[in-house]
Amino acid sequence: NSQSQDANSLIAGLRQITVLTAFSKIISLFEQKKMEDKDKKRGPNYTEKKINSKICMAR
Repeated sequence: NSQSQDANSLIAGLRQITVLTAFSKIISLFEQKKMEDKDKKRGPNYTEKKINSKICMAR
């Protein structure tokens, strides 16, 4: 019985971690979208420059 309790608490812990991970991913996606919207307001040239600099950093 104690084994099944351990398994249950492990599953509960994993579930919590999964929820937190999903939540933080959603937040970071939301922040990214917000930044992209800001860039769009500034104009297409700015967005292109930003993308190019990201590509350069990736290399």
